[in-house]
Parts: sequence; C-alpha cells; structure tokens
Amino acid sequence: MKDIIDCGFVEKDKSWCVLESWNRCPKKTESAKGRYKRSMMPIVFDDEGCNFDYGWRELDIFEVEKLQTVPTGYCRSVADKVGKGLLGNGWTVDVIKHILDSSGLHHANT
Repeated sequence: MKDIIDCGFVEKDKSWCVLESWNRCPKKTESAKGRYKRSMMPIVFDDEGCNFDYGWRELDIFEVEKLQTVPTGYCRSVADKVGKGLLGNGWTVDVIKHILDSSGLHHANT
C-alpha cells in the first residue's frame, strides 16, 4: 500500500480489501479511529509516526483506482465518492486477468 500513496504515511504494507463503505469516510477523528482500528478503512497520516493527532486523510480516488489496478482516471466521469463506491467490493483487474489466463478462456490477441 505504501507504493500507491501519493503523499503521506501508512502503517500497512498491504491494503485491506476495497470496501464499498470507503465512500462514507467519517469526518470526525474519533469515528475514523474506530473504523481504522476495526480494519474497516485505511488511513493516510500526515506524520511518519502514523498518529491521528498530527493529521489524517482518507485515500483519494486515484489511490483507490491504483489499489484496484484500474487505469488512473477510470472513475473521472463520476464524483469521487461515487467512484469509490463503484470500485468497492469489486475484483481487481489483475485478479480477473489471472483467473481468465488460468482458465484458458482468455486468449491473447495476436
């Protein structure tokens, strides 16, 4: 996850699955802390110590697109909140490709 964050710091090397509920980011720090501790949403911190007291933010739409391995800008035709909901609870492009490649149903264009 650290490799997809545009700016800031995260504690996790890998992300949790992308949930549809990510589009409902809490605005209050206490609510965000609770969701974060229950592994319901990732948080990007402003300081290396990953301390809520020094500032935090939710993932932006471009970071969520990267997590889902869709092209950057894939959700540009909808509001960011809607885009996060659409990407949530979905399969990553890389997983779908792997399944199709393994099944023999997917053939490369030659």
